[in-house]
Amino acid sequence: MQTITAAEMKQAEQQADARGLRFRDMMYNAGAAACRAVQAQAPDAKLVAVFAGPGNNGGDGYVAAGLLAAMGASVMVVQVGGHPRSEVSAQQLAGLQRFHVPVCPLYGLNAIQTRFIRDADVVIDAVYGTGFHGELTGEAREAADLIASCRGQVWAMDIPTGLECDSGRAAEGAVQADVTLAFHMAKPAHVLPQSAPLCGQVQVVDIGITAALQTPAQP
Repeated sequence: MQTITAAEMKQAEQQADARGLRFRDMMYNAGAAACRAVQAQAPDAKLVAVFAGPGNNGGDGYVAAGLLAAMGASVMVVQVGGHPRSEVSAQQLAGLQRFHVPVCPLYGLNAIQTRFIRDADVVIDAVYGTGFHGELTGEAREAADLIASCRGQVWAMDIPTGLECDSGRAAEGAVQADVTLAFHMAKPAHVLPQSAPLCGQVQVVDIGITAALQTPAQP
């Protein structure tokens, strides 16, 4: 399986943006791809919990949450690490209002919300993506521990939280995914022997970059 490093992926995104595929479009395409995959492979999923981090991986999760709610699922978003850091992610969070998706800070969960998460049919891990390095601490570690306690399928957006993209090193408490949706191309962590088991079934999904790179850059 051909792979792309974190730096190469960032460069591909920048090149696609220069050719007219804006970062918000890539984010929407990633979330939409996740929604379609969940619908196709877990069509009976009624309860969905989405763990969204403060970076663009969390933005992908916000998109998926809204689209799954629009398709009839009961969805809850667990916000990990506070408000989105990027404008595009913040826009996706604001867009959840029209879908009436509750957004609950991890540290503010009550017993009913925690039970919903643990009973969810699908749990989407959108806490950290390819930029993660080091150890899982604070809210991120607690989120990973809560994900580990859930009974439903765990779907990772691009890479399970706690895995380093290029080296495949797994932090203590890293998320164990049943399915990992690799955006654009597989990453080294998806195939390296020390990290591949944490990724579960890896599915490469198109987010529009390939087509964008085949068009001339816009002036």
